[in-house]
Amino acid sequence: MRATLTLLTASVAVGGTIPRGEWDGDISGMPNAKLPQSPLLGNGYTGIAIDYRSNQTANKIGPGNGGSVDFWVNTNTMWQCANATGTQHTSEETFPPPRCERMAFGGYSIRPFSSVSSFSAVEEIETATLHTNQSTASGILNTKTVMNPNEKGSFYTMMMSFGPSNECQDVNITVWVVSSTSIGSVSNVSFEDSILQMNRRSSSHEESSPYSVWTALALFLDVPTVGEPIIRRNATSSFDEVSAVVSVCPGKPVTLMFGLADNFNNESNTVTNSFDPSQAAVSAAKKASVASIQSASDSFWSSYWKVATLDTPDFPNLNKGWYFAQYFTHCALGRLGSPPSGLFGPWVSSDIPAWN
Repeated sequence: MRATLTLLTASVAVGGTIPRGEWDGDISGMPNAKLPQSPLLGNGYTGIAIDYRSNQTANKIGPGNGGSVDFWVNTNTMWQCANATGTQHTSEETFPPPRCERMAFGGYSIRPFSSVSSFSAVEEIETATLHTNQSTASGILNTKTVMNPNEKGSFYTMMMSFGPSNECQDVNITVWVVSSTSIGSVSNVSFEDSILQMNRRSSSHEESSPYSVWTALALFLDVPTVGEPIIRRNATSSFDEVSAVVSVCPGKPVTLMFGLADNFNNESNTVTNSFDPSQAAVSAAKKASVASIQSASDSFWSSYWKVATLDTPDFPNLNKGWYFAQYFTHCALGRLGSPPSGLFGPWVSSDIPAWN
């Protein structure tokens, strides 16, 4: 007897057979050295993983206090490398060489000033969209995050505020970069012209080496900040950060537009130390738009699911496993001309394979 498997080519409407991930309460998937049990988003180069802890005294390895939603951002170029003798690599080697470990980059946090009474999150894999909901005494703060599937690091998070009253909510936004590891790194955070910015370079390599990776993330705010942003650099912790307060009013969404860049040269498969990616990240954040990112995402994922749809009504667990496997695989699959993802995709904060 031969079993047959039929792939449907018709698109499936939201709420149909394509499942979604749902979380209610704390999410402790990050930092992690394996596939996080968290809402995930990725485009084969950049990965976003959501982390949330309600208790301020919890063992939280992130910059946000209790009640903040942390969006961990990692890329495929953040590695720290050493050869078998522990010395620096030479320029003749390709990237990444053996004995390389994934290095955490940074991310951003969103926290209302009012105490959060409940939290939930949804991972819509059909549209590759992440949603979070934070309930406070002032109302509900919702976020929606979408990534451009065709670019290295162009994505947005939109914040919406809802009743019970028409009052605005002050929200703290923190952009942070991991500033220390066992081997070390160089990092920086700054604010200028409505841009919250961070960058990081692995300092475990000589500057003349092709493995001194600079990665920069810029956040463009489309609203003025309430007061001056605050920059914190703390050598005793693992993070440098820049924080700003914005006011989110009912019916007036606030958009956080992100651009990410690095000094990796796709053509030569090396990094270029003479190139500072900071301004490229700023330019990407300023030129991107919700419409362009949303259109690219809708077009890509609509086409993707038309050829990756499975219907097994008698085996719901198989159905669910199929869809999440297709989603995670494509989000993590390295694109042509870019470094490969780690063992568990572009989401983990540490990835040490036991072979090479």
